[in-house]
Amino acid sequence: MAHKHFANHLSDDALPDLKIAYSKLISALQDTLVVLEQGLQKGRGVSGSTVYVGLAGIALTYFRLYECCKRLKHADSPGHVKSSSLAGEDHAEVYLQRAAAVINAAGTSPSLQELGPAVLQMPPGECELLYGRSGYLYALLFTQKYLGSSAIRTDLVKAVVQQILDEGRRGARRVKNTPLMWAWHSKYYLGAAHGVSRILHTLLLACKMYDPAELYPGLDVPKLIEQSTVALAASLQGNNGNLPSTWGYEDDRLVQWCHGAPGFLPLVAKVYAQHPQELLATATQRAADVTWTRGLLVKGVGLCHGISGNAYSLLSAYRSAGDERYFNRAVQFGASMADHWRELLNVPERPLSLYEGLGGAICFWADVMVPARSTFPGYEL
Repeated sequence: MAHKHFANHLSDDALPDLKIAYSKLISALQDTLVVLEQGLQKGRGVSGSTVYVGLAGIALTYFRLYECCKRLKHADSPGHVKSSSLAGEDHAEVYLQRAAAVINAAGTSPSLQELGPAVLQMPPGECELLYGRSGYLYALLFTQKYLGSSAIRTDLVKAVVQQILDEGRRGARRVKNTPLMWAWHSKYYLGAAHGVSRILHTLLLACKMYDPAELYPGLDVPKLIEQSTVALAASLQGNNGNLPSTWGYEDDRLVQWCHGAPGFLPLVAKVYAQHPQELLATATQRAADVTWTRGLLVKGVGLCHGISGNAYSLLSAYRSAGDERYFNRAVQFGASMADHWRELLNVPERPLSLYEGLGGAICFWADVMVPARSTFPGYEL
């Protein structure tokens, strides 16, 4: 075992029998759902009401299961998957009811649109995911996807996007060779938790849901996203494909979604699919390779700095690039979690939560069975 990750002895060859792998994942999912329910009944394993480590993340976990159940019924999946406890409308409705019950237990909070003025008045540098504008923008886009355009004010989306872009252009003046860059607490983070990879990815989602020309009139937003992604790929990816945590440092310790190549991989793979070029193809492959080699993390099975986050990044790269190796690697990570989740369960402080713990693994095991329609919870749409 290395300091940050376990040695990867998994096979990089094509899976000989996907049915066997899926059976293992289904069994693990069923067992961990029991553990999750028991923990929630005792008020353990999560903290507060956030998506990251709280009840909102558990609600999102059940909502992902609801979506996966509905998709599995109609998907081109092996017969044993369709007949499992995951598939079917009855199971889907149970998970939807659980999501609603958890949200009710979390209590009331201001609506997204009520929070808008406070978000727009935040200090200019607050553009990252966990505490800033890009997290709020993602919440707006998520709500619009599931409730329709009438649920969210378009002018609010535009205002947030424009503030993010204005700050990104200001930040780029202080660094070289990129049109967009954001600092948080005086550091230029590059990964998905506080950094540029996540902010660019959220802007990419906004451009998919809205006419980019209307998001910021006079500014070619997709071009800025492409150029910034190319700049990251060209200037920051070392020979091993990893990214340092922050701009200007050669730190290569972390290979996890929050810091390092895994958080960059979904972005660069999507941009490559839209704008094919050799540099982005190479960057995608290198990021996927280092995620595979060093991605079996010792910190648990959560999304942020655990194995499921790295597995989701590989699955995202598979959807964008169509490379079967990435799908095989994602399934292998899922199978490894199924084998070892018990000894990794209590490593994080909030062991049942979505981003630190078991919730992330549960979502992944369900999602990987319908890979073409999988989505990284809280990151993709």
